[in-house]
Amino acid sequence: MKKKILASLAVLGIALTASTVPAEAKTSDGWIRGYDGYGDDLDDEGMLNTYTFENSNAACFWQKILWAMGAEYDRDGSKFTYRMADGIFGPKTAQATKDLNYRIRKVSSSDATKEIFYYMGNRLVKTGGSTARGKDLYLEFRGESYTFRIKRNSEGKYTFDDRNGNHVQAGYRYRTCQ
Repeated sequence: MKKKILASLAVLGIALTASTVPAEAKTSDGWIRGYDGYGDDLDDEGMLNTYTFENSNAACFWQKILWAMGAEYDRDGSKFTYRMADGIFGPKTAQATKDLNYRIRKVSSSDATKEIFYYMGNRLVKTGGSTARGKDLYLEFRGESYTFRIKRNSEGKYTFDDRNGNHVQAGYRYRTCQ
C-alpha cells in the first residue's frame, strides 16, 4: 500500500512539473514575449542600456516606446523621434530613457529595466486576435504622444514595424531594425 501511494505521488509530481509553464518570457528567452493575457507581458523585460543588448531589435522596440511617450533626449526639450529608433541604444536613447524613468518612476536612471517596462505594459491595448496560446494577438502601445501597432505572434513573440516599415521581431540578441 505504501509503495502504491509513493508511486501515485511520484506520477502526480511528474504531471504537475510537466504542466508548469512560466507565465511570461524573460530576457534570457531571447525575445520580448508573452503568453495568455497580455497585461503582464512586459513585466519581466529589460535590462537594456548602453552596454546590455545595446544593439538589438529589443532596443529598437524600446526606442519606439520612447518616441510614443514623447521622451526628451536633451535639456533643451528635444523629443526622441521616430527616425531615431534604429536599434542602437546610444547616448540619446540613454538620455531619453533617463527622462522617461524620472517622469514615470521619479528615479534618475538611463537603464530600461523591468520596473519601467512594467509601467509601459499598462499602455498596451488589445485591438484584435486572441490571447489563446498559438494564436496571433494584435495590440497597440498608446503613449502620451503617439501610438504604434504590435503583433504578438503565435509563438508569443512581439513583432512591430521599424522606422523603415520592415516588420521585425523584438529580439535581444540580434539587430535587423533599420
